[in-house]
Amino acid sequence: MSTAVMNSGIYPYYQSTRPKVSMWVYFMITLWLLLALMLSILLLLGIGEWVTARGYDSDMARRASILAGWFAALHFFASIGILMKKRFGYYTAFVLSFLMCFTFPVGTILGIITFRELLRSRQAFGLN
Repeated sequence: MSTAVMNSGIYPYYQSTRPKVSMWVYFMITLWLLLALMLSILLLLGIGEWVTARGYDSDMARRASILAGWFAALHFFASIGILMKKRFGYYTAFVLSFLMCFTFPVGTILGIITFRELLRSRQAFGLN
């Protein structure tokens, strides 16, 4: 198919003017969804029992389970929000990228790159 046919108006979806989200952001969202799935599986398998078996008290196990559940929910909501191009997804992803920067060295690199790509994709979320 020639570009003259594509640009003639027969295929108008090739000439989309909608702002696009960076592919890096979609890649990170996929990783976040996998992380949320992994944390959910750990919760179902009983991370509390695992922590208790390692010699920690049950209060520590309960806190670890609650923390894992919150992170799974945050990653899930950020992923869905980004895929739907909603502002809450953008802001949640921004917070998660900030938290990711504290996991040196790989998380820091991924967090900084995600910051950059989120800032480049601001128009897709209806932000400035």
